[in-house]
Amino acid sequence: GQGREFEALKDYQPGMGRRMIDWKRSARHGKLLAREFRIEENNNIVLAIDSGRLMCEPVDGVPKVDRAVTAALLSAFIALKGGDMVSLFGFDARPRVSSGAVRGSASFAMIQKRAAEIDYSNE
Repeated sequence: GQGREFEALKDYQPGMGRRMIDWKRSARHGKLLAREFRIEENNNIVLAIDSGRLMCEPVDGVPKVDRAVTAALLSAFIALKGGDMVSLFGFDARPRVSSGAVRGSASFAMIQKRAAEIDYSNE
């Protein structure tokens, strides 16, 4: 994905966004300093879906487990496209579905296939 993590301060240059200026440190040092961020990538994303009996209850006519699977698939698609590693798990009282860790957009079909195996249970 494309998260940002603070890395360092550097001298402010014309054209940098004003929101990047660290006003407190700039005042302390007597010159404008801007925050520099690095892009977070190669994250390990674990999507765990509870498929216990309470997940069969519908919300606006759709079982909660189906909503959870949809949200997990959307998250997986975005993460895989961004170069992150994704794992999908479905569980109730015990583990039921496990995809293993995958990377790359081509892996999305496998995540979809494993997600289709997740259904609510009575445990």
